[in-house]
Amino acid sequence: MTLKQWLVVAALGISACTPSLNWREVRPENTSLKTLLPCKPDHGSRSVTVGQQDMPVSMSGCEAQGHLLAIARLPLPAGATAEQAAQAAKQWQEAALSNFKGQITGTQTLLIKSKDAPNPGPLQRISATGVGPDGKPMQSQMVWLVHEGQIIQAVVYAPKLSAEVTDTFFAGLELP
Repeated sequence: MTLKQWLVVAALGISACTPSLNWREVRPENTSLKTLLPCKPDHGSRSVTVGQQDMPVSMSGCEAQGHLLAIARLPLPAGATAEQAAQAAKQWQEAALSNFKGQITGTQTLLIKSKDAPNPGPLQRISATGVGPDGKPMQSQMVWLVHEGQIIQAVVYAPKLSAEVTDTFFAGLELP
């Protein structure tokens, strides 16, 4: 099962989510990142292939109004250099796009809010189109950042993305 399929299955099993957008502050486990999600998140972990290695990924996500929103965290090996972290993030991006046969359709610069933590600088918010597990067209927006010895992915999938959902989700990303 691909990461995308796993996220969809996990999101479908969430009974606490309602169709309405009830934005709440969430702090994913093992990170100081703060984000906003429109529903109560489910949490899980699994192994994904990044480059040539299977690596443990922890996820928090939910589904609301046809949008699957998730924050995923992949720990970096101890002593990983900035170059190795950037390469691993790039490989994860390629794997994520491949999982839903995604093609990049655009990018936007995203600045993460940060009070005291070193700011990761401008990030690329990638827009892509692909195919969902049901074979129907799927849209996505994704961001990767390296923070506190891990790579963090923020992602939204939907048959048709809503700017209200994606803009609120990505604007809600904040470091301490």
